[in-house]
Amino acid sequence: AVVFAENDPMAAGAAQAIEEAGLAGKILVLGFNGDGVALESIKDGIMHGTIAQDPYGMGALGVELANTLLTGGTLEYGNEETREIYADVYLIDENGERR
Repeated sequence: AVVFAENDPMAAGAAQAIEEAGLAGKILVLGFNGDGVALESIKDGIMHGTIAQDPYGMGALGVELANTLLTGGTLEYGNEETREIYADVYLIDENGERR
């Protein structure tokens, strides 16, 4: 079984509850955001990973997209139907490695 939390503080709380219930190692715990609490929990072996975003890269992408529109260009969507533009994320695994 796996817990994939909406954010890292939620994942850390779930991991703590799992540990207190004596189920550590039986349930995989992943968070989202790459927060310090997740990095510490991963280092301590309580969480198994987190999905990290790149705020700087996302900001740069936003500026690039705005510039494209302001200069008369058209946007290329990752999903044309929903008009979504994707930004890269990456996994920080149980070894603290970025994948």
